[in-house]
Amino acid sequence: MTAAGSAGRADPAEGYEFDTLADDLHKVMTDRDLRDATIVGHSLGTGELARYVGRHGTERLKACVFIETLAPSFVKSDANPDGVDQATIGAIRQAIVDDRGAWLSGLLGDFLNLDEYLGSRVSEETVRDFWNAGMAASLHATWACVLTWLEDFTADLERLDVATLILHGTADRILSLEGQGHRLRDALPDARYVEIEGGPHLTPVSHVADVTRELSAFLGHPAPMGAAV
Repeated sequence: MTAAGSAGRADPAEGYEFDTLADDLHKVMTDRDLRDATIVGHSLGTGELARYVGRHGTERLKACVFIETLAPSFVKSDANPDGVDQATIGAIRQAIVDDRGAWLSGLLGDFLNLDEYLGSRVSEETVRDFWNAGMAASLHATWACVLTWLEDFTADLERLDVATLILHGTADRILSLEGQGHRLRDALPDARYVEIEGGPHLTPVSHVADVTRELSAFLGHPAPMGAAV
């Protein structure tokens, strides 16, 4: 979901923050009168999902899935030493401006742990496809969205009262297992929590069978929050 999604904007110059993204998602849900829905968020999308719940509640939801979560927060702290700070964000944004192609290549290397998985779990063609998609995206949007990594979703998660699945790869180099997966598990103790062994940031690509198995099991029998899982 992007800020351009349901609001009728084409490559807008603003709105790349989670309040706007969540409101655009809400407009999609209400325009189509979607109910009893399960929303699956990955990485940045988990922030949008958390903020959607924080701003609009769970009336239209049956369940939520967080894969490689940005929530509860990605800000560097004693509790999250692998997080980011303002200086890191500034350096990343400058790298995007200086040479987006080179930045994307490095990012994909860490997204997919290509030093381990290229040629086995991930093909060169898949990497090329992701790189092309990244280069085709709005440069401004790519640059602007990095600021959202400093958002905090603690208050949003307090409104989450539907069945929830958390999936996190044990080898995620972007959003670490300890800093992100474990902290969301602790924030949502009633959620179903599953670690994908060896999974990098893009587990749905490299470990598709594992992710599909867990999603299928959860979607077939989503336990409500507060129930034994």
